[in-house]
Amino acid sequence: MASGKDPGQGVSMAQAFVFACALTAVATVALVPLGRQGGGVREGDRAASTLRAEHEAQFESDVLTAAVRAEQASKVGERYFPPDPTVRQQQLDKLQTLLEQFRILRLRTDLTKSQQLSEAANLIGVSGIPPAQQFTLIDMDPVTFKAVQERTAGVLSAILQRPVEAGKVQDRVRAYLAQPEADADINPAGTKADVALASRELVNAFVVENVTVDQQATQKLRDEARAKVAPVKVTYSRSQVIVNEGSVLSPADIEALRRTGVLKDGYDFYKAAGGALAAIALGLIIFAFTLRITTAAPIGAHLAVVWAAGAGALLAARFALPGLLPDRDHHFLPFAVPFAGAAVVATFVGGRGAGACMAASVGILVAFVAAAQPDLAGSTYIGSLQSLEFASVVVAGGLAGSAVASGRRPRPGWLVGVSVAVTGASAAVMGFFWLISEPRNNDELGWIGLAAAAAGVGSALLAGALARAASWFGPPSPAALLAELSQPGHPLQARLRDEAPGTYHHSQTVASLAERAAARIGADAALARVGAMYHDIGKLTQPGFYVENFGEEPASPHDGLTPEASAVIIREHVTRGLEIARRYDLPWAVSDFIPQHHGTRLVTSFYRRALQASRPVDAALFRYAGPKPQSREAAIVMLADSCEAVVRADADRRRGRIDQLVDSVVSERLAEGQLDECDLTMRDLRAVGDAFKETLRAVYHPRIAYPMPSPDELAGAAGG
Repeated sequence: MASGKDPGQGVSMAQAFVFACALTAVATVALVPLGRQGGGVREGDRAASTLRAEHEAQFESDVLTAAVRAEQASKVGERYFPPDPTVRQQQLDKLQTLLEQFRILRLRTDLTKSQQLSEAANLIGVSGIPPAQQFTLIDMDPVTFKAVQERTAGVLSAILQRPVEAGKVQDRVRAYLAQPEADADINPAGTKADVALASRELVNAFVVENVTVDQQATQKLRDEARAKVAPVKVTYSRSQVIVNEGSVLSPADIEALRRTGVLKDGYDFYKAAGGALAAIALGLIIFAFTLRITTAAPIGAHLAVVWAAGAGALLAARFALPGLLPDRDHHFLPFAVPFAGAAVVATFVGGRGAGACMAASVGILVAFVAAAQPDLAGSTYIGSLQSLEFASVVVAGGLAGSAVASGRRPRPGWLVGVSVAVTGASAAVMGFFWLISEPRNNDELGWIGLAAAAAGVGSALLAGALARAASWFGPPSPAALLAELSQPGHPLQARLRDEAPGTYHHSQTVASLAERAAARIGADAALARVGAMYHDIGKLTQPGFYVENFGEEPASPHDGLTPEASAVIIREHVTRGLEIARRYDLPWAVSDFIPQHHGTRLVTSFYRRALQASRPVDAALFRYAGPKPQSREAAIVMLADSCEAVVRADADRRRGRIDQLVDSVVSERLAEGQLDECDLTMRDLRAVGDAFKETLRAVYHPRIAYPMPSPDELAGAAGG
């Protein structure tokens, strides 16, 4: 036997300190600004409240000055180099080439007019001339054609001698032809309308851009225009309104907020100090509360799961909320984040108190993160009530989920209950704030329901996953064990009561013995009690083969069996019990009592019966597989199981006889070496034995025999 600190006694100060420091570190990351301020406010953000100047300020507005200068510069048109004469000559050559092709085509007497028109479509440069005007050029008489050829060349040359800018070709053609003398050049008196139109189309087809922008000259003129604009001066008095609540922030607004002290650039040490103090306060609360948590399994593993849940909630607030805020479309997406899952996980591990502590802490800190992280308080957080709403929704959802999950392990049916509870509480709180806020829209109720449902389902799934991880390390806490496994209505307890009543009452008595003895030596009394209640559940498979369930039957079912066969049946209640424990998802710390309460002992009664047959006996056929008790609680249940059995079987239950039987059981288990692998000391064994004796004396205390009723009593009863 070994001695030492029992891991089930609770959270040590060092463990609580490490856990609190780890959560404080994460809270610090979430609450303390990590970079310089001033970079988070952007054009298009909205002000959550009316913002006023912190102090008087008069300054030259860089933003407004730049805007006025840009406006004046935009009024300066582009400057161009002189027209390029080579462009004019190229276009005149192209025009003459096209008209020469038409002249030759007109001389083709072997072609009809229609065929000539078809051939004209293949001429070089004809694509800019509509088919109707192409036919006019083919159909006109030679004199008119010669005149058109000369007039269009002259007009084209005159137009291209002047600047023709990109995108203004048609404007320049119309402007030139609008002059009376120019119109007379291309459309002299007596010219048919179709001939005049053909001439215009020829000119239009060959007028092109002939100038390029003089970038240097243009830029110089625009710079001169900017230089002529005086700086725009702005004056704000103290408390003067800069932007109203809900206004979209412009660059000029942001500049004014900086110049008047509302928005500060650089690192805000005051805000950092506030976030650090909030994180430290959380750490102190968690430290104080964690010291009160006791557990029946490795505490470090459980605290790690709770830490993961709390840290995840805070980090989600720090890094997810900026992407979900502002909620301009009123889709309530920030409320869909499953923050309540942290409280539910804490409840599974540490009970209702731990869940309430986590719900309050996460709710307040999440609201703090959302409200305090932006560089301009509220610039991404619409509405003065939303911070309070955020805290209220997260706390209410966490408390509701914690209430449903309290003392329970994450089974699917219960997780549905958690989801419904979180959804209902979140929707109710959001609905309350919706009713008292302005403006409101009935369509928002649907989004409220969806956000609440997302938070509820997400919290249940998250809590189920993390709590399942916690269950790998054993039962979450005595509170959870007592609240769930020790309830008479638990399915396994109900089955024992109905299908194996003798085993049920035996287990209840052993549980009372183990609980009192464990408490006497400072072991985990709750774990010992629950372990005792479930140590014999394997007898449910064949309850009639165990003596406590024989009832008034005259014959034992073992009478027709060999000792070896009976031993196999008796030993099977261990393997069957482990199967049932797995099927009912019992924590390993509870299911470990099933094989360990017999250790590696023999099925004594049948082994001795086999020896009486005067034949070779293989002891291995009668020996339990073990292991021996590995914890103080398992050893206590082994001793309690044997003591209850031998005392119940003995007809003499006087005080001295009970003490003798208890001492003999303890001595026998010591001699067998069954207690070698647990942490019980000799002092513990004496205390355990004393606790057993006191409890068994109380159970089997002598009673005074009642005398027979007198004749007068019988007569009175009959008369009544």
